[in-house]
Amino acid sequence: MSIVLRIELIILALVFVTLVFNAVNKRKLWLQYSLIWLLVSVGLLVTAFFPNILDWLAHLMKIEVTSNLVYLIAIFVLVVITFYLTKIVSKQSEQIKTLIQVCSIERYMNEYRGKERENNDEGKNL
Repeated sequence: MSIVLRIELIILALVFVTLVFNAVNKRKLWLQYSLIWLLVSVGLLVTAFFPNILDWLAHLMKIEVTSNLVYLIAIFVLVVITFYLTKIVSKQSEQIKTLIQVCSIERYMNEYRGKERENNDEGKNL
């Protein structure tokens, strides 16, 4: 790996870490979700500082070209992140459904109580 590419990876990782920390500080990103992106940044830094690790892993996994290993790792990371986010979205969908049901029941009960009061007031006026 060329020195220019290694420097670019280090700069990219540092910029990414800065963006993640700024998003967490501005409360635009929760800390638990930022850990995923910080791990990606750490992976970039490890790759930049120890580029022979990728060659060694590619040789160990019987992958002929190191760039294919990089693509494989990137796809795997994206699939894991997508699964994790899908799990979160599913949980939030259930919470939203429950919240809608509770709000609907409360609205119905408030309307029912209002009509009941109107009927009681009419009965007293007669």
